[in-house]
Amino acid sequence: MHPRFTTTYSAGHRAYFYALDQLSYTDGTIPPLLDSTVFVAISEFNDGGPHYQNYVPVIAAGNGLRGGSNLAFPTEFKETFMVPAWARTLPGPKNRTPNDLWQNVLQTLGVYQAGQKFGAPSVTTSPVPGLWV
Repeated sequence: MHPRFTTTYSAGHRAYFYALDQLSYTDGTIPPLLDSTVFVAISEFNDGGPHYQNYVPVIAAGNGLRGGSNLAFPTEFKETFMVPAWARTLPGPKNRTPNDLWQNVLQTLGVYQAGQKFGAPSVTTSPVPGLWV
């Protein structure tokens, strides 16, 4: 396995990193498949305890993704215990949703054009700036 994929948060992520390793392989004559692929792995929960759906972990790679990023966005919930102290002063729009990521993916693949929106019309979504370059 490629060294950049060896740090994992759980044993379940090993399959993700194995897939990324395989997609990034090249024999030197053709570019890696990951260069023309968008890979997204997302969990519906941020922890194994109370299963809060805030701060969900996402692994995204491929097709010009700016690597090495750890992005976190602020949230604002009625229940203050659900917002950790480190997240209370983060810059950027509050309460981003997974739809923001999917909008990025669809625009990156050329399925959506700039201005097209993913998800329910009642939910505000916008692509995550600078995620794919």
